[in-house]
Amino acid sequence: MNKTIPLILTTLMSLALVSCKSGSISGKVLDPFTGKPVENSTIWLDNTPMQLKSADGSFHFEKLKVGSYKIMAGKNKSSKTSDTISVTEKSWDATKDVYIYSRETYDPGLYQGAQKITNLWLNWESSCKESKFGYRKQFLDSKTKKPLVLPNPMNLTSSVQFLFYQQSSASEAVVAKSFPLVEGKIADHKDCQGFDAKDPMGYFPDLNKAVELKSAFKSDMLYEFTGELPKGKQVIAMFQGEKLVKTYFFEVK
Repeated sequence: MNKTIPLILTTLMSLALVSCKSGSISGKVLDPFTGKPVENSTIWLDNTPMQLKSADGSFHFEKLKVGSYKIMAGKNKSSKTSDTISVTEKSWDATKDVYIYSRETYDPGLYQGAQKITNLWLNWESSCKESKFGYRKQFLDSKTKKPLVLPNPMNLTSSVQFLFYQQSSASEAVVAKSFPLVEGKIADHKDCQGFDAKDPMGYFPDLNKAVELKSAFKSDMLYEFTGELPKGKQVIAMFQGEKLVKTYFFEVK
């Protein structure tokens, strides 16, 4: 008997079993700020007829062939999101959580969990070219004529996790970098604007000691940043390409 015949039959039977088997995708729709399930959310697999509305945010799609699927999720007055996951012969039952958030609950800005970080230092910020940015040490209030001193930095631990909700969607991703802040002569930073002519000194980033935070897309117009920061006073700056978006003044004790 030809020894290749049993081998061929075994191969055909294995292929038949694979073709008959189906996979599934399961997960939850979560609020990225609180980690809680988003009730009454709608989830669907793009370019397929599969769609469901979930009372508790959980979802389960079955009878799926091997392939890559784009999970979409949304809710009225909330962000929409999409993420890709694959069903494979090694992983028939795939799991993936996706994230959406209420546009009525959250405003653009930087968050730690569900707590928005108020940008107390915005009025002291100076726009620069080569120097990226600078901070005025103080400036005179136009009404009271009294000096307004740069507010103290917000205290952080060295291990950080932020969510940044950007003002509008853009083709370029948001990048976050931390820079040590050092005092310097304004005359050495002629590329900066907005400094008081009476104040010869300002605060500027040390561009040679930048620490880039790890970035992850979380949801529509929402990014998660994580990383380890060195001790000392520093500014976390958000960039889109070469454009400076926001800066925040921190100190790691």
